[in-house]
Amino acid sequence: MEMVRNMKQTWILAMLFSLVVPALWAKGDMVLIEVKSATMPTLIRITDPKIQDFTPWAGPGVNGGRVPNAEGFIVDWHAGIVSQQAAQPAPGLQHYEISFYEGCRTRNDWCTEKEPRLVYVVSYDYDPASPRGFVYLPGRRDPLYYLNMGTISRWVEGNWFLASNSWEQFIRPVIAKAINPRASLADGKQACLVTAAPDPPFVPPAPFRADSSSGEFLYGTQELWAVVQRHWQIHGFTGSKLPYFHQGYDWTKANNPRLTVVARRLDGPEPLVWAGPAHGAGATDGATKVSFMTTGLDIPAAGCWEIAAHYTPLDGNSQTLTYTVWVEP
Repeated sequence: MEMVRNMKQTWILAMLFSLVVPALWAKGDMVLIEVKSATMPTLIRITDPKIQDFTPWAGPGVNGGRVPNAEGFIVDWHAGIVSQQAAQPAPGLQHYEISFYEGCRTRNDWCTEKEPRLVYVVSYDYDPASPRGFVYLPGRRDPLYYLNMGTISRWVEGNWFLASNSWEQFIRPVIAKAINPRASLADGKQACLVTAAPDPPFVPPAPFRADSSSGEFLYGTQELWAVVQRHWQIHGFTGSKLPYFHQGYDWTKANNPRLTVVARRLDGPEPLVWAGPAHGAGATDGATKVSFMTTGLDIPAAGCWEIAAHYTPLDGNSQTLTYTVWVEP
């Protein structure tokens, strides 16, 4: 009889293990956060790798964590539960639904999902004039309760909490930009440290000319310099032709120069934009022939962008040249 009882217990534990372990293994990367609200014209979709910092598989319910001693997710667990009256939507509070999706940033044996999967949803309310917002975990009577409980049980569902400082610093600029993109761009343009024309002007070595048109200027060093356009626009002609110069470069000997150019957005989450392969070119100024390198960039979004070039000549030390531009919509 004792043997039968032990076999039944073993079978039950095996069944529980088979149910729990796949769920644990199913946890992929946090690949998407969606933000929606009646006050916003469009849905916000955030794929910045930084969203991994806000995975729902953190906080109460993980490794025995409980309020107020847990860490992680988008909640300040140390502050405890906020009274219902203090956090109920009220004049001045803006209401948002935040949805968290897991998936695979890199396909491997442990992560095989083809499409992002919705795993957790909360409410986020805040007053733009206040530094702290509120997060609500759907309770038993809320439609999203069972979705969340299928992902993680925190034992504090149905309550409001203060949002964490890291979440506030991450999400508020994103929401502000979505609500008023023009105002956000104006603020960003004012803060962007655009590279200015050198004073006095940069003078390249002979036989290169030192003058430039009104819409551009020369910038760099005697080893690597460029023609910098003053006015950039997304998907515009400005970045399609980027000439670079190096004293001693001869396009007839190195028509495929080892020049790499990449653009990095400084004021928002955008992927790096790599220029196409560089090519050599030549020009004649009277009786003088000069060689230069050319490539192009297609900037996809307005904002503050850093343009960085790295060049390795056939004989000599590698050179780097970086400047910052503001790209108009």
